[in-house]
Amino acid sequence: DDVAYGIAVDASGCAYVTGYTTSSNFPTLTPFQTAPGGGTNDAFLTKFAASGSALSYSTYLGGNGHDDAFAIAVDETGSAYLAGRTISSDFPTQNPFQGSFGGGNQDAYVVKFAPSGTALSYGTYLGGSILDEAYGIAVDASGCAYVTGYTTSSNFPTQNPFQPARAGEADVFVVKFATGGGSLVFGTYLGGSFHEYGTSIAVDAWGRAVITGGTESADFPTQYPYQGSVKGIDAMITRFSPSGTELSFSTFYGGSGLDYAQGVATDPE
Repeated sequence: DDVAYGIAVDASGCAYVTGYTTSSNFPTLTPFQTAPGGGTNDAFLTKFAASGSALSYSTYLGGNGHDDAFAIAVDETGSAYLAGRTISSDFPTQNPFQGSFGGGNQDAYVVKFAPSGTALSYGTYLGGSILDEAYGIAVDASGCAYVTGYTTSSNFPTQNPFQPARAGEADVFVVKFATGGGSLVFGTYLGGSFHEYGTSIAVDAWGRAVITGGTESADFPTQYPYQGSVKGIDAMITRFSPSGTELSFSTFYGGSGLDYAQGVATDPE
């Protein structure tokens, strides 16, 4: 099986694709990791030439367990950033914020590749003692990565948080990494008393992170909402201030059934 979950395009029109593979003969070219890591499946990263008829590079990424990549972003230098989940105790790390597996079912991870695709600028676990998954990543003009997903861990890493503790069984998390990946600018929970999932993140020209996903909590944090109360299982859209310590706005969005947002983008201004 080979499944693609994320795609990004650079200024030259080259497409970068990520997902997971269980194939031992997945197409590679000048890879960072030449072969599967030994688990059930590995993440992959492939950069296509602008014509689409050739690869610029392609590599496995994984360890001795189950590794998936769900999201990708590319900065102005051509460095690719991946986010996903892993249960591998030997997932590739480099200059990590968190150097080892946090425990529990699985951890999120964040990886930045060098523009050549043959080395990591940084690679880190991101998680606590239960379950953590990353589903969205974005990068700003300074090379800071913004990541979202969900966590059931009560000890998920936080820094200057808007919400310092988990409010329900599963909360959204939002983190901003410093440029080198070795520290957090901010890291926070976001949620109410039931379940929340962060699926996608974007960052605007002012450094404000916008998150979307789903919630079933009547007390999900809102600010200047378009829709002030939950109607079922609703989508949510939340924009943070540049510091990550306040909400610019936050709203439910949905009807009486199941509503779930999978993607978000911001315009240039």
